[in-house]
Amino acid sequence: MARAPQVEFPGKKRQRVRMRGTKHANEDTAKRLRRNLDRLLEEPERALPSLAGSIRRGWRRDPIERTMKEIDQVVQRRGDTAWLKKRMMARRGDHIAKALAGSFHAAHDVEITTVGKYQNSAFGTGSYIRRGEGKQAYLASLQNHHNVTLRMLAWEEHARRGLHFFSWSEGFVCTGRATTPPEGWLEDVLERSRFSFSTTEVDGVAIHHTAGIDPDVVASDDHDVIGYIRLAFHHGPVVAIDLDAVGTAGEKDKAFVHHLAMSMLPPILPRLVDVEARWSPEGWPKDTPLPKACKEGMDTLLDAWQGLT
Repeated sequence: MARAPQVEFPGKKRQRVRMRGTKHANEDTAKRLRRNLDRLLEEPERALPSLAGSIRRGWRRDPIERTMKEIDQVVQRRGDTAWLKKRMMARRGDHIAKALAGSFHAAHDVEITTVGKYQNSAFGTGSYIRRGEGKQAYLASLQNHHNVTLRMLAWEEHARRGLHFFSWSEGFVCTGRATTPPEGWLEDVLERSRFSFSTTEVDGVAIHHTAGIDPDVVASDDHDVIGYIRLAFHHGPVVAIDLDAVGTAGEKDKAFVHHLAMSMLPPILPRLVDVEARWSPEGWPKDTPLPKACKEGMDTLLDAWQGLT
């Protein structure tokens, strides 16, 4: 049965409907998104990792190669809003390329009035413009390419397939199936952490250490009265953090282990670093091993440190 015709009276105000999960963009948010989208349109490589390692397993083509091929098509047509609209609404195709098409389309908007708010306990938060059928997480990731952690989120599916990604202030790299981080990554991660590090080279090995730690002790892997957390990276460098410094974290200080892990994807630290604790009672002979109970206690403290600091 046909619905009765609706009558609108003169002067009736039209109601604006806002999608769930969106909000009105304040001035700062609008300016930041405008800047990010303009840069994305001008320099798409800002949001894309460079491939620097072997990505194939055997003779088969890796999925990231197909992703990059579709992304290249989107990048080449980023000025064609009609084509972008079709691509971002497509039911098929690569999800990252689809989200990128939606982000490019949003970059052509004259004004930014309504934004979505993405929140993730591990990757952080970010405002973004919802556009097309792309995943919200991927839209937020691509449109917040300035965020060294959040920009990795769009590549989580490829990380699950065995590829590794490293993100830092000066770069975003996929090392393929190799877990060796790019040059400059570790130094940048330490620089952005809550600790202050000094670097000393001992017998050709870079020792990054906090104040009060003897780099020679760290290089020889000895224990001492001060005590320190020793992170031995598989590609050579060693990081040492004074146990007293570990206890200085404020409530809002980001956990160092979390900070380190979330600078890579997947965030699985044992693939590239061994973490151990070193300490001995005052007067303990240097060449005498610690009792088993003492070592077990240190391991317990280390587990707690990796989870809480």
